[in-house]
Amino acid sequence: MGLEYFPKYIPVPKDGAKLVVSLAHNNIASFPDCDGKGYEWLLNVTSLNIEDNPVNIKSSLDDVEFCNFDRLLRCLKHGENIQHLFLAQTGIAYIPQRIENMGLRSVSLPNHELQCDCNTIWLKTWFQQNERQEHNGNTSKRTEIESYQTLYCVGTGNSFMHFFLSEMAWGI
Repeated sequence: MGLEYFPKYIPVPKDGAKLVVSLAHNNIASFPDCDGKGYEWLLNVTSLNIEDNPVNIKSSLDDVEFCNFDRLLRCLKHGENIQHLFLAQTGIAYIPQRIENMGLRSVSLPNHELQCDCNTIWLKTWFQQNERQEHNGNTSKRTEIESYQTLYCVGTGNSFMHFFLSEMAWGI
């Protein structure tokens, strides 16, 4: 514990074994740019736990911090092994749409508070699709999204689903 930076190197067995990595309960505040040397271990990760880190992603798609999280998702998707992602207690307020098509089996969302605006409309559809797949018994393509029913919109106090169901939210 006490890591302040996302690790550039983690030993990977020579046989290319898949990795379950927990970086939870540290002081990691930003994510890597995986385009350079290092971070190859991310290609082997099937489960990544970054819970309880002060990532503190700001509430705007234009923020560098949002791009950091999106870069991490690109690094994980590049390996196409990632199945489980744990984001609780990170302060992340925006979830990049890239996460929807990663083929995750499960994701725990951050802090139960997300920014609700036009850039996050896709989340409602993703949640509803996953709910329908569960109801129909089709779990092969479903992402288990922990506690999405209890999400709240930052600054409004409204439940996430209430915000998206509200006609007033969209000026309709």
